[in-house]
Amino acid sequence: MSPVNADLRAGDPEVRPAFGRCVLSLSSGMVALDDQFAGKVLMVTINGDRPPVSPDDLVKALGIVHGIQISDLLVEVCPSPADFFVRFRTTFDYSHVFESSQRLFCDGALVSFDRWHPGWSLVPSELEFLTKLTFHGMPRCAWNSESMNELINDLGGELVSMFVPPDSWALTVMAWMKNPSTIPKVIGVEIPVQEPGLYYSSPPRPPRTTLGMYLYRVFVHVEEVVNPSIEVLLPLVPGSVDDVYYRSQRQTFPVLLGTMDGTGPTPSCGGGHCFFGRRGRAGCLDVLYLR
Repeated sequence: MSPVNADLRAGDPEVRPAFGRCVLSLSSGMVALDDQFAGKVLMVTINGDRPPVSPDDLVKALGIVHGIQISDLLVEVCPSPADFFVRFRTTFDYSHVFESSQRLFCDGALVSFDRWHPGWSLVPSELEFLTKLTFHGMPRCAWNSESMNELINDLGGELVSMFVPPDSWALTVMAWMKNPSTIPKVIGVEIPVQEPGLYYSSPPRPPRTTLGMYLYRVFVHVEEVVNPSIEVLLPLVPGSVDDVYYRSQRQTFPVLLGTMDGTGPTPSCGGGHCFFGRRGRAGCLDVLYLR
């Protein structure tokens, strides 16, 4: 399908990929919600021939068998493999209901209860590669942990730390990555155009037809990868186990700022471009460090 036809059918299921993957960082809000759910949420499965059972049916059954008031629980239909996500006001009701798993019936169907936890029914995954990355050409407005974590997430990883940059255009980070080999050598970073009064105008502006963006061309350099696939012979290398693994599995790659990884030196642009890196600044004005 031509790009023009694809644009005309934007969002059509026939032009969308069947599967994708993304990384979300663990936020304080996620942790707070998990803490609220711990010890108060059960996953409910209707067994047997699985007759239609509504949330109201389950609320009534729990009220009859356990005496739980409708104001003390919330029953929601949830995705497979469970049927319902049930949250209780008290840990007493939660524990009491859990003990009736495989003994409680609802409209003639046997009901199972499982204790909820953040990884319930999910397939385990991991980010295997501790990776040192340098982004050359990132706009200064994005030099903060929130923006960089979003970018690392988009690349299939999780930000660990940020380093004080060698100059005003090269930002180095450590991150856990799913697969460093899939990291593009050059990426386009888009940031919305901030229009005066856009968020504070009164009365509100009418909807716009498009959202203006600034597009930055950013070189992505993979400087180091700690590769767990490399076998380590522990008796032959002195030091702590963690240090031995780090030093033995670390691979380093040459980086030349201003060029694409693996292409080697390019003809000099002249001017100041040959001073990219640690010699890339002079003067005594305070450096704007990371936020």
